[in-house]
Amino acid sequence: MKKIAFIGSSGGNLFKQGGNDIYGMMKEILLQTGAADMEISAVQYILASSILDTAGPDSSAKLYTWKNGELYLEKEGTLSQINKAAVSIDKQIAEMIRAGEIDGIMFVSAEPDKINHQSFQAAIETGLPLAGTGGSSVAKVQSMGGKVLSASGTTGTTNRTRAVAFTTAFAKEWNIRYQPVIGNTGAHATEALQTNIWKRINFRGIMMTSLPAFIAMALCLAVSQISVFSSLSDVFDTLVAAIPVVICAIAAKQVSGLDGLQ
Repeated sequence: MKKIAFIGSSGGNLFKQGGNDIYGMMKEILLQTGAADMEISAVQYILASSILDTAGPDSSAKLYTWKNGELYLEKEGTLSQINKAAVSIDKQIAEMIRAGEIDGIMFVSAEPDKINHQSFQAAIETGLPLAGTGGSSVAKVQSMGGKVLSASGTTGTTNRTRAVAFTTAFAKEWNIRYQPVIGNTGAHATEALQTNIWKRINFRGIMMTSLPAFIAMALCLAVSQISVFSSLSDVFDTLVAAIPVVICAIAAKQVSGLDGLQ
């Protein structure tokens, strides 16, 4: 069975697109990796109280690790304190990598230059496959020589799409049979419905997830201004009419607390 390390932080855009719910994120990762006969062996995740773009050294944060097959709250404190503690966990994961106890790394909004440097350095030295999201962090890992199988920005992703993309990349690399698991189990669905509905409403997250639809509309409008493609104006009108539907669908999914169809 292949062993996976999951590292990173709640980041900027990620915070509004599932990064603030580490338990929900880990459920998706465990669901998908379990379907591919992989297991999580290490976690180093920094959860800040707000997006890291605006969080300061004194902002509250939490450090999550992995113990006895479960997510574990390692430490609570200021962001600066958590960062220092995270470096120690990073060293432990790097040692596991060099000892052959880790076969691949999944990462989200990581810091290859600082907090996660030792893990990435060990992964590069041993040729471990990597899969992650977060434009700047992915670019840094690739520039360091990392073997990144799956790379993308965070915008437009969800906990499920990230987990599926990561697991698919590793399954192809290791030639493992994998069928993505779609739909919540009854227990997970019940738990989601029991959470406070107001806490699930996040307008910035809804709009950021809808961004690809707006980009498609803008591109269509720009191209339709070229005389030879003037017929695309009808397509643009259709896209404009579809935008509210897209936003409503994304908002409904977020507010419902259900990641997919039952």
